Amino acid sequence: INGNGIHYVYKVEPTCTTYGYEVYCCTKCGKLAEIGDDEGIVVLDPLGHNFVKDAATSVDPTCTEGGTQKRICSKCGAEETRNTDALGHDFENPTIVKEATISTTGLKEGKCKRCGETTSEVIPCSAKDENTGIVFEANEGVFAEGTQVTVEEIKQDSSVYESVKNILVETSDTFTLYNISAVLNGTEVQPNGEVTVTFNIPEGYGTDVAVYYIADDGNFEKLESTISEDGKTVSAKLTRFSNYAVCKLGTSNSANTDVSPEP
Repeated sequence: INGNGIHYVYKVEPTCTTYGYEVYCCTKCGKLAEIGDDEGIVVLDPLGHNFVKDAATSVDPTCTEGGTQKRICSKCGAEETRNTDALGHDFENPTIVKEATISTTGLKEGKCKRCGETTSEVIPCSAKDENTGIVFEANEGVFAEGTQVTVEEIKQDSSVYESVKNILVETSDTFTLYNISAVLNGTEVQPNGEVTVTFNIPEGYGTDVAVYYIADDGNFEKLESTISEDGKTVSAKLTRFSNYAVCKLGTSNSANTDVSPEP
């Protein structure tokens, strides 16, 4: 009995998926509580399943085939089955048989540490700029065979950098600027689809960074950016090659546009 004369009557236990409740009655008149009473009915939230793996019926994935994981709730016995992806080979000391380029896939061979099989694996179309460490990845067909990707880091003493600095004045006062281009047979070309580009995050930028596309006409766009787990790189999907800025966010030059970031 509580201070308001409400007395416990009965309780319906919640299950993994359904609500429970406690119903009380008045000790003075015996009236049962009704829906909407502040203290007369207490709703109990569902408990939620507690799934554990059923090792007897689960099938573990292999390097080349997916598996099946069956789980059973330890509270109510409900079952859940889901498919798991193949693990893929884990090469030990792989040998690159054919280097990948931005337009053609490569091939590596080696012995898998998991299954012991000596096998090969296709390397996706990719390229790396050795000077900046920027990595490009694309599907076959995005670039014609023979296309070369180049990267130029635009220095702070250039007119292009100053122009972009004014464009990003309300966004960031600390950024690294790159010009990315692709050339085929001496002619500049654009990708025919998405290209995933991974930039190294400059020292001191932290992980609050983003990649911005800077168009020739001065328009700019913040791209959806993904920071690596170790916080060392940021990736974005590009559909056009142009100037791109890796920006440290949370800083702005709007209060003092004459201050330049340290080189």
